[in-house]
Amino acid sequence: MDNTDPHMMYSPSPRAQEAMESLTTHRQALRAGAPPRVDQALELCQDLSDATDACLRALMQEAFAPEVRARLIVCALGGYGRQQLCLHSDLDVLIEHHTLPSQDAPALEEGVERLMHWVRGMGVKLSHVVRTPQQGVEQLPLDIRTPLALLDARALHTGDLTRPEVSCADERALGHLRGEDDGLGFVEELIEAYLQRRERHGQTIYLLEPDIKAGPGGLRDMHVLRWAQRVRQGAHQPASAHTSDLTPHLAWMLWLRHHLHAKRNRRHDRLRFQEQEHIARHWEGAAGRARPVEALMRAHYEHARAAQRLVERGMRALREQLPEVALQGAFWRTADQLFWQGARAMTPQDVFDALELASARRLRLHASLERAIVEAVGQWSTADPPVRDDARLQARMSHLLTGADVAPRTAKRLLELGILGHMMPEFEPIICHVQHDVYHVYTTDQHSLYCLEMAREVVAGEVPAGREAFGHIARGIEDPSMLFLAALTHDIGKNRGGGHSVKGARMAPALSGRMGWSPARQEQLSFLIREHLCLSNTARRKDISDVRVARTLARTIRTTESLNLLTTLTFCDMSTVGPAIINDWNAALLLKLHERIKTVLERGEEQLWRDVQAAVEQRREALWRRARSERATDDHPERVDAFLRTLPAQVVATTTHDTLWAMYQTVQTCLRTGACAQHVSFDEEMGVTDWIVVTQDDPGTLVKITAAFAACGLDILTADLYPTSDGLALDRFRLVDQPGAFAPPTQGHVAPSASKRARAQEMMSQIMDGHLSIDDVLATLHQPPHRLDKPRPTTAPTVRLSVDPHRDFTHVEVTCEDRPGLLFDLARTLHAHHVNTNFSKIDSQGHMVVDTFYVEHAQGGALPEDHARALERALQEVIQAVP
Repeated sequence: MDNTDPHMMYSPSPRAQEAMESLTTHRQALRAGAPPRVDQALELCQDLSDATDACLRALMQEAFAPEVRARLIVCALGGYGRQQLCLHSDLDVLIEHHTLPSQDAPALEEGVERLMHWVRGMGVKLSHVVRTPQQGVEQLPLDIRTPLALLDARALHTGDLTRPEVSCADERALGHLRGEDDGLGFVEELIEAYLQRRERHGQTIYLLEPDIKAGPGGLRDMHVLRWAQRVRQGAHQPASAHTSDLTPHLAWMLWLRHHLHAKRNRRHDRLRFQEQEHIARHWEGAAGRARPVEALMRAHYEHARAAQRLVERGMRALREQLPEVALQGAFWRTADQLFWQGARAMTPQDVFDALELASARRLRLHASLERAIVEAVGQWSTADPPVRDDARLQARMSHLLTGADVAPRTAKRLLELGILGHMMPEFEPIICHVQHDVYHVYTTDQHSLYCLEMAREVVAGEVPAGREAFGHIARGIEDPSMLFLAALTHDIGKNRGGGHSVKGARMAPALSGRMGWSPARQEQLSFLIREHLCLSNTARRKDISDVRVARTLARTIRTTESLNLLTTLTFCDMSTVGPAIINDWNAALLLKLHERIKTVLERGEEQLWRDVQAAVEQRREALWRRARSERATDDHPERVDAFLRTLPAQVVATTTHDTLWAMYQTVQTCLRTGACAQHVSFDEEMGVTDWIVVTQDDPGTLVKITAAFAACGLDILTADLYPTSDGLALDRFRLVDQPGAFAPPTQGHVAPSASKRARAQEMMSQIMDGHLSIDDVLATLHQPPHRLDKPRPTTAPTVRLSVDPHRDFTHVEVTCEDRPGLLFDLARTLHAHHVNTNFSKIDSQGHMVVDTFYVEHAQGGALPEDHARALERALQEVIQAVP
């Protein structure tokens, strides 16, 4: 070979070419072949590792001169060392040279360059490090990743060296990590890093689109346990039971990883929505499933959670054993762990003894005790009589779930050990149940546990800042255990084909009856489950200023105790669906609705009307006084009265004086100038921008206003629209900055910037004055910074029309994916079909929105049937169109 010609120096020999072609063919077959089954994943990784070994050994034979090759040790590291290669996994190798004469250093360098060039030519990424054994030893204390990588080392080539010279991969790295405390300090470091990683990867989007490597229960967690066991138990100890139990979960993660690599044609570990749908089509477990994606993700979280529990249990077992103290029977304790030292299998009574002791003394369960409980619970399904029919055990479980003195996370322990699913079979279908959207961030069972813990905190007065009013409501609850069980079970009807509130309510009597609850308490639990969405949906989608809304709900709720329970349950539910789902806006709406229903329940509907009339008179007198003091007009009483007659009485009663004054002044400005008048302020209580627009009440006014907002990237939360006796349109909007078509649920409402508000005000004035056309506005339509083509779950858009029971309006509800200018498109369609919009409300649910409109015929009243159907078809076309 002519080393003076770089091209010739790097050209592979026939043998090297044959090895490269063999591995390339193997990889192409994996990419083009039929998708593997889950049970083939480990074998597939092994075969790919073997094929890669054969190729690299052949290439090393050709790349290095014989005298260099004889003094080299080459080890596979990382996933390659563990023989867990997937299609686009990196190849990590260590090249150690032993007692190589200095004159051979150029030959070593050339060999490495030649090897790297050939491997890159196959489209494989090879990461390598070249050093002497002494350099390797010196690196051990400098970076923890160095000894960790060596724990997975596997020899590919050992030259002519004897075994003691082979590598520091075992004894030296292991000795360094074990230190002087047999690896206890190392295990504690791993546990701390594990907890930090779980916190880092346990956020919103990572649960919706989990990371199969770094996420909870992922590949990295399994590696951590492997490292910890090797260090604590020594290099050649047999695998523990925890490690063996991880095998099916390891296979699942590697199977997913293979699919992700094949789909993306590169290394990729994030299970995004797009990949979820693709993989579900190839998963044998999805056959016959109505919702294949949800079934796939449920299986994934079952594997991930099981792996996470095994890893945590295995890590705890490796910690230092502290002196034991006898408690009762066969139970002992260390500083913070509970042990079982019985010589027999645990009975159901033993299991509940353990759980009660752990809760009362705030102890963790030792890994051996957890394993004993899991084994015992595994036998319950064949017990005769069934364990779940034991009234005493059910009563004990009821206390563990709803008792005021129960330790936090007890319910989570019941779930993870399989006890909850067995004793409460109604709960089993929602375990690891996934809803394929970006609104329901957590699996249904995880959300239910969070909801229960939130309920405990609220009853104890531990509420987030700014939400103290909900703590006050919760303190008025006479039966907190009712709230706790409702919080845990409010979604048990899910994963049963729709209508989960009604289905869950039907299951409640049997569920609570087994726990010994009275028929009256069973009925109360059924009520809470059945109605757990009514306050949320009403507050976010209805006009809660209407007295008739509160009256209808009061007739359903009936008692103040039920109202307090339902309001607190609603708050806990909304707070734990996902981060920032309940914001200042939603919280304030819920509180306002609660107070109005409470007034009807405690003082009667007539009192609510009297309160409205009294509030109207107070507002009128306050406006008179302010108009007089500011000399706004000489005939202020008549103008104030005319203005107030424009608004429904309940709107006047529930609107602050400052807002009414701003509305009044804006109307007067428009009358005086004949031009569009606007007033913009920030509502501190609701956390939104309050925008008042007064202009000539011409057809299409709402279309023009929404066009300006859409063009400037402002999202409308509500729109109140009132025609005045002077021929004006008085419109009030509550707005936030547009988060984009795919904003994660962690992002709350953001107030528009001053420049954006000024731009929208100027644009709206030009539109209303005729200086700017709608077409010109559409050309400047705001595009949010988020990618609109980002893959996300697909949900069928819907349009529902019904006659509103409270008013003579037609109620229009549109559910679809959010996008810039959506409300403008809907408003334009409503206008084109000759309907007047009196009220509009927008409810965001992740990347979906529910837009609600109260509309009437141009001549007044609800829409005729044929008119309503034509409007429904037109709205369907709008929301199904590709933007």
